[in-house]
This record gives sequence, C-alpha cells and structure tokens, in this order.
Amino acid sequence: MSDMRQGQNKTIGISSEWAYAFGCACGWGAFMMPGNIFLPEAGPLGSAIGIILASILMYFIVSSISYVANHYPNDSGIHVYIGKILGADHGFLSAWCVLLAYLSILWANVTAFIVLIRNLWGDVLQWGFHYEVAGYDVYFGEVLTTIVIIVSFGLLAIVGKVAVRLLHVFAALFQIGIIIVLFVGVLISGVHTPADSFGFALGISPGVQVMNITMLAPWMFIGIEACTYMVNSGGRKASDTQSVRLFAIVASCLAYLLPVLIIVLALPPGFSNWMEYLDVSHKTDGLLGLPLFYSVYCVFGETGLRWLVLCILCGISTSLFGLYRVIARLLVDMSEGELLPEKVGRTLCCDFNRNDDIGNHPVFWTNGHWVGCGYDHHIGYYRLCILHDWLFKTGENP
Repeated sequence: MSDMRQGQNKTIGISSEWAYAFGCACGWGAFMMPGNIFLPEAGPLGSAIGIILASILMYFIVSSISYVANHYPNDSGIHVYIGKILGADHGFLSAWCVLLAYLSILWANVTAFIVLIRNLWGDVLQWGFHYEVAGYDVYFGEVLTTIVIIVSFGLLAIVGKVAVRLLHVFAALFQIGIIIVLFVGVLISGVHTPADSFGFALGISPGVQVMNITMLAPWMFIGIEACTYMVNSGGRKASDTQSVRLFAIVASCLAYLLPVLIIVLALPPGFSNWMEYLDVSHKTDGLLGLPLFYSVYCVFGETGLRWLVLCILCGISTSLFGLYRVIARLLVDMSEGELLPEKVGRTLCCDFNRNDDIGNHPVFWTNGHWVGCGYDHHIGYYRLCILHDWLFKTGENP
C-alpha cells in the first residue's frame, strides 16, 4: 500500500498542526468541566495545581512521542511506534484504543450542541417522539439535529479543502483568544471575590484533590497527540513537531484553567462564595445551570454571552474538523498495517492528491463509548513511555 502513503504526501503548515493538536484536545469539556468537575472536586487552588501538573505530565508524554518518532522518521502515529517495538499485538490493541477514544470524543462534541441548545433556548428541539435512556430524555428533534450536524461537518470536511483548513486554524485562534479576553475582562471589571474563596474544596485532603484532577490528564488532553497522524504523511518529520505540541499544551492548559478562575472571580450577585454558587447551579436548569455562562453573563451581559457562545462553537468545530480528518488518517494507517481491509484505506485515500493537505474522505460513523476514552489513552500513553524508556536505555534505532 505504498501508493496510499505517497498519495498523502502533502505539506501541512505549522499552524494547521497546532490547530489539530489544540482543537482535538479542547472541545466542549473545557467549558463544562470547570463547574461540573474541577471546582467541586478540588476547589480553585486544587484545580489550578492539578491542571498545571497535568500539563507538565503531558509535556513529558509529548517529549516521549517526539523521542520515539525520531527513531522512526518515515512513520507516523502512536500505534505504529508501539507496534514496531513491542510487537504487532500491542500495536493492534493500541490502534483500536486510540480509534475508539477519538470516535468517543467526536460523538460527545456533536451531542454538546444539543446540551448547549437545551440550556440556552429551552425546549426548542424537544418535539417528535420521545424516549428515555438512563434517566435522560431524548426527543426526535434532538436526534435529527445531531444527525444533521454529523453529516454537515462531514460534508464540509470533504468539500471544504483549503477553506476548511483555514477555518480550522482561525477557529482555534478565536477559541483561545476569546477565553483570554474574557478572563482579562473579568480581572479589570472590578468584581471582587473574597480571598478565602481561592482555596481547596471541603471534605478530603488537598493532596487527594490535586491528584484527582491530575489523573484526568489523559481525558483532558485526549487528542493532543493527534497531529502525529498528520506528519510525515504531510511532508514534515514527526520529531520536528514537538514545539508545536508544546504550544498546544500551553494553550490547552489556559483553556481549562481560565474558565475555573472566571467562575470564581465573577460570582453573581447574591452568592458569597463559589461553593454556594455551584450548589444552586447544579440544581437549576437554564443559564444558571451553566456556571461559566452565567458568570460571563453577569459581568458582560448579552454581549459577553454571545462571545462565549461563539468561543464554544469554535471549540466544538475545531474538535469535529480535526477528529474527522485524524480518524480518516488513522483508518488509512490501520489499513496499511493490515489491521483493516485494504479497501478501507484505498477508499479514504482516493482523493489525497487533490489540493488538500490531508485528504477528502472523513468517516461518517461514530461511537458512544465515551466512558472508556480516558482508559484507552492511559493504555496508549503507558505503552509510549515504555518505548521511550527502552529506546533511551538501548540507544538503538530498530
């Protein structure tokens, strides 16, 4: 299948690589986890320390990726490196773990549109037949909208070519840019929060709180290594992308950390601390049920809320565009490695030579196993660290 690989040899710009890494890592979760997981689990201080430690941990993992990639300059993809050193069985398992993780995040970011619409515009999509899954109400209008979003982004990824690539980069820049501007705006708005509000959560020791947040690193930064599937086949050595991924880690760290601080700094009127605020928020629907949204609304009004919604749409879009393309690349690599039928790779690769940096046939199917995505990436990252240690000790270039 060497013709597949040759068909993918298009130059990928540094900005595109950064957009893939950052966009795949920070989607809907960057806006929901601060109020739903970070603050309740560890408070502002524990969350900040845990997110920074998680970022440092991911830097070492990224360094391991670059180190291993340097030994295989003509290959790309974590499962390829694992398969070459630990054997075909490990490569097979890692490939499917990574694929399921990417598909899970794709599905989760698509359904995020529905959650956003429910909280901001109420029951506008709650029409048609209705059923319940695990206590969660599902309506035909929401199902239809989800399908339309999946197909629409897939079609854009197919026909958009250069326009989608540029949109991807600008959306990623808008996402991190808007978050920073909103945070700075909150700082200079004159909103005052008691100093004792910036501590740990109650109930468990600070060390355990920090560890709980740090252990979420594979879930928070899932996709940060996605650009490994866009190099070599894109005309650049995988080892040359370490700095790109480092900037993506820094941007991802800010994207998770700043919303935490915004919620704590911009307490709405009537609340004395963030714990009281979140307690009421978790029992309420609508805008108040989204702590980050309501905090921004209280400081900046409708204008700030519109910018935040635009920021979230950019985050979800960069994640979907990136995951569609990366999944297509991964399936081609798996086909080339005989982990999938050859026809799969040839179908996805047939238009790689048509003025596009990464090909024009993303996949249209998805998967709902989001619970296992963090576990899947734990497996992949753990194997990668083993490879780094083995190569460092032996000094070999197998």
